[in-house]
Amino acid sequence: MFLKTTPRTLSPIRWLGPAATLVLSGWAFGCGSSSPVRPVEPGMSSRAREYLRPPLDGYSGALAPEWAAEIRRGYDALVASGGFEVAKAAGQALVNRFGELLPATVLMAQSEFASGDPFAAFERLEPALRGQPTYLAGHLLLGRSAELSGRPAAAFRAYRQVAGDPLAARRLAAVADAAVQEVRSQLDDELERGRVAEAQALSAELADWAPGSLVTLEGSWKVARASGDPVAELLAVRPLAATAPDRRDWTERRAELEVAVGDPKAGVDLYEELSRRDPNDPRLADGLAGAKFRWRLELLPEAVSGLVGPRRLTRGDFATLLYWLVPGVRTDRGRGGRIVADVPLEHPQREEIVRVVNTGLLEVADSTLHRFAPDRAILRSDALRSVGRWLAGQAACAAPLAEGLRPSTDAICEVATRCRLLDEVAECLPGAALSGVEASQILRRALDLGVAPSRP
Repeated sequence: MFLKTTPRTLSPIRWLGPAATLVLSGWAFGCGSSSPVRPVEPGMSSRAREYLRPPLDGYSGALAPEWAAEIRRGYDALVASGGFEVAKAAGQALVNRFGELLPATVLMAQSEFASGDPFAAFERLEPALRGQPTYLAGHLLLGRSAELSGRPAAAFRAYRQVAGDPLAARRLAAVADAAVQEVRSQLDDELERGRVAEAQALSAELADWAPGSLVTLEGSWKVARASGDPVAELLAVRPLAATAPDRRDWTERRAELEVAVGDPKAGVDLYEELSRRDPNDPRLADGLAGAKFRWRLELLPEAVSGLVGPRRLTRGDFATLLYWLVPGVRTDRGRGGRIVADVPLEHPQREEIVRVVNTGLLEVADSTLHRFAPDRAILRSDALRSVGRWLAGQAACAAPLAEGLRPSTDAICEVATRCRLLDEVAECLPGAALSGVEASQILRRALDLGVAPSRP
């Protein structure tokens, strides 16, 4: 989206030199007089003239000699005597006779620009120059028309196409900051509309225009966050947090992502630094505890530690976490005799599933057919009930979830909140799936209330 401006037609007098002003004055005051007016060569103001290059400059297409001659005549009339209408008519005549003819289109835009209407010149040139990256006369005029129309990003794009020209290079530097800010604003607008792909394209443009700048880094992070890819977000927030270490929100977000999908040790270090700055913040203390817990999980087999990530867990995955993290599960043979008919001997998680089912922490999904459904997503309510059953023997807050009781989902959510497995009831979402990161937090908080976690 371009910046909104209010188009207005500028007076041609502002664009002409002193001689032209005399001629216009003679027309204004001498129409009724019989005294002859001595013709004066108007000339064009040098400020406007420098953006009007011969329409064939940089044009790479083929052009018949007679067409080129007509374009040159129209251009000469424009720059030598301010013949705006003559130049526009010459360009229009060529287009009418021969169809789309880019130098003629540029000549018409030049006449509009020189007569004080950069808005019209921009609207004519912008679509016409697509696919013509080296056309000097066109892009130089497009850039200046965009500038005067309040479109710095469009001006930057145009000048960049012909940056080898000294004037284009100077104007490119002059509009760079405003162009970056405009694109950043457009990026935010696209994200507000939920148009992530469009925002990604703008983010790539910022990275090309201003690599490493704070505006670019923040834009990349926002796009990555909106895409829902935590790995991409971590890669984006790392340089952002490093560039602005005083921004606690960026550092804290990086710490969260390091723990979830990156380097848990780096997450511990970041949380420790944040806690030193604000030792009384309970959120930071909880984050630090979670980071240390996640780091300890790295000691477990990769098939276990790899579960503690952003993807959703299956029932078999959650049984594996219970088996390895909850004290006593690996050594407790349980009551035995509970059958899981749909978990074959060769299933990689069979031992964990059978053990967890026989200790009573997780139930089979279908008690009639004795099916556990190991590949089905674990529901948050099932996970919280399971953790609560173990915790019921360790903390009074979980007593309603003891094995043998059939609590409602509301009761499960209330217990999870009371035991601080969740921060608030609204996080419960009993019918939703559970990610490895969320499961890790629930288990860590439960173990903090009970006894030390099982060691590998």
